Amino acid sequence: MARQTQGLNATTVSMIIFVTLWLASTILLVFLYTGQEALVEEAKRANASYRRAISPAEEKSISVVKSAQENGPTVAGLLEEARSQTAALATGATTDDAAEVRRKRDQALLAIQTDGLVPKPDTYADISYHDALNRVYESFRAERELRKTAEDRAAQLETQVTQLVAASAQQKDDFEKRAKEATQQLAQCETDRAAYRAERDKNVEKLEREFEDNRKRTDEEVKNERTSRQAAEAKATELQKRLAVQQERLGELTIGPEKLGTARQPDGRILTAVPGDDAVYINLGKSQGLVLGLT
Repeated sequence: MARQTQGLNATTVSMIIFVTLWLASTILLVFLYTGQEALVEEAKRANASYRRAISPAEEKSISVVKSAQENGPTVAGLLEEARSQTAALATGATTDDAAEVRRKRDQALLAIQTDGLVPKPDTYADISYHDALNRVYESFRAERELRKTAEDRAAQLETQVTQLVAASAQQKDDFEKRAKEATQQLAQCETDRAAYRAERDKNVEKLEREFEDNRKRTDEEVKNERTSRQAAEAKATELQKRLAVQQERLGELTIGPEKLGTARQPDGRILTAVPGDDAVYINLGKSQGLVLGLT
C-alpha cells in the first residue's frame, strides 16, 4: 500500500513536470512567434528604408558604398566625405552643396560673359569645372606659346638693336673723326684761300700795273707808229706823184690799174685790219704783179 502511494506520487509529479514544461514551451513558442512577427515587420520597415536610401543597382555600382563596413565608416559618412571633397575641388568650400556649387559656377560664367575679357565667352556657357579648367589651360598654353614667340622675337630684336647701337656708335665715332678731319681741312682750306686771295690780289695788282704800263707803252708805240705812218703816207703820196709822172712818161708799157677796177671779182682776201687805222693788209703782193701806189 505504501509502495502504491509512492508510485502514484512519482507519476503525478512527472505529469506535473511534463505539464509545466509543456506550458512553459508553449508560452515560449507563443512569445517567440509574437516577437518574430515584430522582428519581421521591423526588418521589412528597415529594408524599405534602406531601399529608399539606395537601390541594389546603386549599391553594386557605387564604389563608396562598397567601402562601407559594419564597424567602420558608414555609407552616409563616405558619401558625405566624397561630397565635401568634391565641393572643395569645385569651389574650395567643403560645406557647399550641389546647389551652392552650381550657383557659384553660374556666377563665374556670368562674370566671364559680362566682362568681355575672354575671347569667345560663349564657349564657357553651361560647362563643368573640369571642362572649364581644360579650356583655360588650353588658352593659357596658346597664350604662353604666343608670349614665348614674342619674347624670342623681342630678344632677337634687342640683340639687333644692340648691334645697331654698337654700329651706330662706331659710325658716330667715325663721323666725328671725319668731321674733325674735315674741320681741320676746312680750316686749312680757309688759310690756303686767304693766302691765295692775298697772292691773287698781289698778282692782279701786279698785272694791272703791267697792263697799264703796257697800255701806256702801246699807246706810245701806236702814236709813234701813226706818226711814222703819216710820214710814210706823205712819202707815199710824194712817190705816187712821182710815179704818176713816170707813168706818163712810160705810157702804156707800165702796168697800172684798170678802169672800174672795183667792179672786178676780187683776186685776194684781207689778212689784217686794225681798227682806227686806214691801212689794210691783203694776201697779194709783188708776185701777183702789184706795185706801190696801186689802189
